[in-house]
Amino acid sequence: MKTLKLLTALVLLLPFAVCAAGSDKPLDKLVGAYLEIKNALARDQAGQAAAGAAAFAKLTDAVQVKALPEAQQTAWSKQAAALKRSTAAIAASKDLAVQRQAFAGLSKEMIAMVKLAGTGTPLYVQHCPMAKKSWLNENKAVENPYYGSEMFACGSVTETLPAKKQP
Repeated sequence: MKTLKLLTALVLLLPFAVCAAGSDKPLDKLVGAYLEIKNALARDQAGQAAAGAAAFAKLTDAVQVKALPEAQQTAWSKQAAALKRSTAAIAASKDLAVQRQAFAGLSKEMIAMVKLAGTGTPLYVQHCPMAKKSWLNENKAVENPYYGSEMFACGSVTETLPAKKQP
């Protein structure tokens, strides 16, 4: 079972090695766009969260799917679809509650990808006990995207993900 999960994870993450021209670290770019969304939600800025989500969706489209083997194309398509569903919901709404709900799904996917593949910079997995949800943060200090200014510092660091070199 562990082998199957590892193989599935590898199949899902291989597309990050094949990316748009000029982009040698697509996961780092996705993380950067994700953090823009997180920061906007933490500061109650629905318009900026929507713009960040639209930028994130464009980055998922930049992965050169046709260059992948057929099995990887299918796996990436499913992964990209999950990421784009979350970002589409954020981009389509100006309601912070709707955006924050969609951000939970995006965060779950991004945490899993970063744990497996790593990024060029350390990140912190943070958790809000009130929302019962986690997210990635570039800062060790908690910046809660689920409650924003209402409870900006609510939560704790549950894991530190050190920087890793990507292929």
